[in-house]
Amino acid sequence: MVVPERALVFEVSGSIERFDVAVQALGFNWLIEEELPDASVTEAELDGEQLMEDLADVTDESAAPKAQVMYMTMPTQESLSKLLAQWKAFKKEKLLGGKAPRGLAPLWNMFSCLLDLRTWSVRDRMDPSIARYVKAMLEEEPDREVLIEFNFWYRKDERQRDRAVATLDALLEQTGGARVDFVEIHEIGYQGALVRLPAAVALDMVQRSDASLARLDDVMSIRPQSAYLPSADRPQDANLRDLGDVPVLTGPCVAAILDGYPVAGHAALQGRLAVHEVDVKTADVPVSSRHHGTAMASLVLHGDLHKDQPALTRKVALIPVLTGDPQSPQESTPRNKLAIGVIHRALQAIVNADPQAQPDLRHVTIVNHSLGDTFAPFARRPSPWAALLDYYSFTHRLLFVISAGNIFSAFPLNQYNDAAEFEAAEAAEREAVIITSLEASKGQRGILSPAESINGLTVGAAHVDESPENFGAGIDPYPTQQMPNLASALGFGVNKSLKPDLLHPGGRFAVVASNVDGGGVTVSPNRSVRVGQLVAAPSTTGNLRHTTRMAGTSNAAALVTRAGVQLADAVDLAYAGDATTWLNKRTRAVILKALLAHGSSWGDIGDTLEESFKHQENWQRRRDAIAKLLGYGNLDITRVISGDDNRITLLADDEIAHDERHEYRLPIPKAMLNNKELRTITMTLAWATPILPTTIDYRGVSLRLVSGTGKGDFWDGVERDKSTQPTITTCEKGTLVHVKLSGSTLLEAANADGIFVCVQAMSRHRSLNKQPVPYALAITMEMAQSVRTGLYQEVQQAIAARAQQRDTVRAGRAA
Repeated sequence: MVVPERALVFEVSGSIERFDVAVQALGFNWLIEEELPDASVTEAELDGEQLMEDLADVTDESAAPKAQVMYMTMPTQESLSKLLAQWKAFKKEKLLGGKAPRGLAPLWNMFSCLLDLRTWSVRDRMDPSIARYVKAMLEEEPDREVLIEFNFWYRKDERQRDRAVATLDALLEQTGGARVDFVEIHEIGYQGALVRLPAAVALDMVQRSDASLARLDDVMSIRPQSAYLPSADRPQDANLRDLGDVPVLTGPCVAAILDGYPVAGHAALQGRLAVHEVDVKTADVPVSSRHHGTAMASLVLHGDLHKDQPALTRKVALIPVLTGDPQSPQESTPRNKLAIGVIHRALQAIVNADPQAQPDLRHVTIVNHSLGDTFAPFARRPSPWAALLDYYSFTHRLLFVISAGNIFSAFPLNQYNDAAEFEAAEAAEREAVIITSLEASKGQRGILSPAESINGLTVGAAHVDESPENFGAGIDPYPTQQMPNLASALGFGVNKSLKPDLLHPGGRFAVVASNVDGGGVTVSPNRSVRVGQLVAAPSTTGNLRHTTRMAGTSNAAALVTRAGVQLADAVDLAYAGDATTWLNKRTRAVILKALLAHGSSWGDIGDTLEESFKHQENWQRRRDAIAKLLGYGNLDITRVISGDDNRITLLADDEIAHDERHEYRLPIPKAMLNNKELRTITMTLAWATPILPTTIDYRGVSLRLVSGTGKGDFWDGVERDKSTQPTITTCEKGTLVHVKLSGSTLLEAANADGIFVCVQAMSRHRSLNKQPVPYALAITMEMAQSVRTGLYQEVQQAIAARAQQRDTVRAGRAA
């Protein structure tokens, strides 16, 4: 049970795995429970001096060390005081160059992993963004009431939870506030209240640490109201081209959109969309305000309307979660409701749908979530919103495609004295300066929650659209490179896991420069009426063929959702011989997750960024810097759904539990053994993990790709190209591993039976040791284009001949 008055705060710098080993060596009883250490870390590595050196190596010299915060309850007040006294002695002795006293080496090993150790306080309860939020809310209306979230420590005892809420209500009554919404989600240990506070009370709470509301021991965090406020795009005076009649829709609906209420009668959407109301009703949203949901549905169904593409042949479901205002084009999550509650109820509607009354929701596997918390960029620990998506992902076999978030704030360009100098510079020079300056400002441009979701697929926006026009008088920031567009939020995610996962076209923004008082210039993204992706839009005159241009990570996520539906068509064919449909399998979501990522790569932009970031001498830091912008890179589903004479993709799926290793045997065609043409083997492993919201690692089960001997170096004759992809360390911190191997010499490890690749599982907590998790593995073998090998047919025959051995050696299938 959480006891806030005996809670200690551990600010951990560097390796969480090593810290966890040090903690377990001491036998501490964590408030966040225990977890299993990484198998690659041993107690022999826990020398305190070495740890300090390692921490220095991984710390960015340009910034202060960043800590991850962990909490622990001590059994008594006396034990808490003793530990704090030891920490004080440790700091003093380290300054003097002293060593650990006899018997205290294990404790000092743990201390060496810390930036600070202190008691729980108001400082930990108040979210770092709450003061800025309150100030922003009162800037234009100084006397307005402010909506704020209070998240409680979640207690297993219902009576304790009730008492915590009653205590808050009593204080609100004394201060003139009110509780306007309340949500409990037991599955993720969440209990939260949305409260309305008078302006003076809200200011007092964020300015004074002794304010009564700030000192509520039952409250874990006080933060801005979780809300999504999409930015309105400028409408265009343009009509939709003729899309023809709605085709006969085939196959079950596999995708749902959580977004704004759409103009369902729009020519681009009519007959193709199934709207299901939960919290938001049609009367809540004037037709003229239905921008975002209409646009997302348009992109999912048709892609960028500048380009003539086939529409999806499956219906798409949409559950509205944004409301509108007749006086403003701005949409938002419902003002007097907790956003997490609105999303929770929408997902409940999907997973509990009546197959007879709501057949469109029965097979939903992909959920487009082009929404993010406007007021809460991801910081340190996963948000309850992300935990909710992760829970539904694992428990209900859903793949969430999540937008990384848009950041419109300015960042500095130190190379220019003023805006005029920037605008007069050569385009190529401007582009290079913007790229390096964006990387330098990454700390202020992080992903927006819930984009840190560990099971979800987070998408950044590439500076690409199909608009035939240029920027006109505006300045194109990237005239030669397919960089993330200027607004696209940057990674990483939980425990420095790879985020965003993918990059996809999200439309172009112009760049606008502004002078800074005292000299210097900042730049920021600026919408242009001439460029962007063309989407269906509401009209003030009721025109049901109206369109607009827009850009952002929402668009990119919608297009990835569209690609997921297209892949579902291909998977239908691949599993056509099975007795049951793949949509009924536990692995259905991770199959699509693996295939969506499988065709991704950094491409030429990776080489450009490698050159731009060469000032970072450590190659691993350069890879991480690139990965924060690109993830695994731009996806290309054509590499997955189209076989060729020189390329074939194999797909396997299964469930695996702790300490299990599943072995797959790949038949290697003779052509790959008997010539020295460049060949590649690309492997993508995707899984969904149960989550442990109160643990250090959060990710309950980790999977790895290893060779038949259990190592990560795979086979002779091929190796991992370190310059074209993220580091393997970063890849293995999430639930998606994408590895490309290449070589031009004989695959010496291969024989008549082929080569082996294994999937290995390890739970992060003993309670999950018997918990099977679903995974999918996609592997593509490819020869040089100049070689006509019949590769596809040869491997197909080998797979078919061995299909009956699936239980023992696990043969894949051709996708």
